[in-house]
Amino acid sequence: MLGKYRRRLKVKVGIVINVTVFIQGPTRRHRVPSRYVRASSSDFGELLIWNLSSYRMPSTPKSTLQTLLKSSASSKLHECLLDALETASDTELEVLAALLAPLSAHAGVKKHCVRCHLTYTENKNHSSACKIKHNDEGETDYDIGCDEGITTLNCCGISFGSEDEPDTTICFSAPHTTDVDDVLYYESANDDEDDVNTNVIRCEVKGCSKKRKVAKKGGNKGGSASKKQKSI
Repeated sequence: MLGKYRRRLKVKVGIVINVTVFIQGPTRRHRVPSRYVRASSSDFGELLIWNLSSYRMPSTPKSTLQTLLKSSASSKLHECLLDALETASDTELEVLAALLAPLSAHAGVKKHCVRCHLTYTENKNHSSACKIKHNDEGETDYDIGCDEGITTLNCCGISFGSEDEPDTTICFSAPHTTDVDDVLYYESANDDEDDVNTNVIRCEVKGCSKKRKVAKKGGNKGGSASKKQKSI
C-alpha cells in the first residue's frame, strides 16, 4: 500500500536511541538518512530522520561484475541483455546506451580488411571473422600399385585423398585487420615457403583502392542526379 508509515527501532551503539524512521513506497525499501534535523544530548534521545529519497542502495562491487562478465559465455550475455530490454525502464535504457556508446561508435565506422579485402565494422569483428580459402597448389604422393594418392596443400599442410576434397574450404581464419604488419602476404620473396597462401595478396595487387574510387564516383553521380531532379 502506498503512503508513509512510522517504525520505531532500537539501536545499540554504546547508548540506546529511539529512532523514528519514515519509509515510503509499496516496496518497503529501507532508506538511510543523508542528514538529520534534531538529536537530543541525553542517553535516550529521539533522532528525527528525513530526506530519505536521496539514499541509494549500495551498488554491486565492480570486481563482482567484472568476474561475472568474464566468466559468462558471450551468447548468454547477448541473450540476457536482449531479454532485459523488453522490460527495461527509460532510465535503464539510457544507462545501457551510455555503457554501450563505444560499441555504437564502432558500428558506425566502416573499415577495409587488408587481408581478405572485405568491408567490416569493429563491433562485428572477432577471432575468426576474416576467412581465407585454400589455394590449389600442393603435392600428391602415390604408393606403388595405388591409383589414389594423398594430396597435401602447400598453404597449410592439410592432407586428403587425391580423389576427394578437403573437409573445409577455409585455410585459416583470423580477426579482420587494417594493419599490413599483421598479414603474411604471398609475394615473390616467399613464394617457395610453406604455409604461405597465394590468396593472401596486398590491396595494390587486388585493386581495392581502384574499386573504392569507382564506388565513390558512382555514389557522387547518384547524388548529383538527385540534386538535379530536385532543382527541376
